[in-house]
Amino acid sequence: MTTLIDDFQAAWQSGELVFPAAPSKIGQRWFLRTRMNPANSRDLVFIGINPSNATQFAARKLGGDPTTEKILEYFPVGEDGSPLDWRSMTILNLLPLIGQSDDLPCWDSDSGRQEILDSIDITRQILKVILPKCHCVHLMWGTPNKKKFPWKSTVLEQLKPEIVSLIPADHQVQAYLSKDRRHPLHPGYGGRAHWPDEQPHDAYRLLQQQ
Repeated sequence: MTTLIDDFQAAWQSGELVFPAAPSKIGQRWFLRTRMNPANSRDLVFIGINPSNATQFAARKLGGDPTTEKILEYFPVGEDGSPLDWRSMTILNLLPLIGQSDDLPCWDSDSGRQEILDSIDITRQILKVILPKCHCVHLMWGTPNKKKFPWKSTVLEQLKPEIVSLIPADHQVQAYLSKDRRHPLHPGYGGRAHWPDEQPHDAYRLLQQQ
């Protein structure tokens, strides 16, 4: 684990766009980001649910996935793949484990539950390195109680306090909010768009709710 963490930190510092370089080979993705736009000064990080095999922050046909494609409709990039309004954009996730919900370890089994909980240690290492450096955090993990992700509420309960502690006081937390304003919306997938046609809301209070 130590070697992989060292490799992750080196990849982040050197400007790599995805880590690991071939996520599908180890079944994990620790971060995915755009190229840098030196004309801008602020970095944006999204926190989603769990990653796909995408190796580029792009439309599906260019190596991205439905989530990156939806994000880019709201947060566009130029021809070189760098953001128009940010210096960089990065996607992190509550879990680093790749797969649709049915592909992940079974939460209802002791071994599956432990595997998921153990993977949060990786998430913690990722958050410690990246969150303090990013000027705006965009929450997009959806409802915590959805049956499709039975582990999500437990994981959020553990990670929310740590996320709060890592975000500097002068940095921003935002999200597109559900109708009841109680959770951040996922951008959508499978042809469904979840984000509204408006500006994101301040969402810091969502991190303080359990």
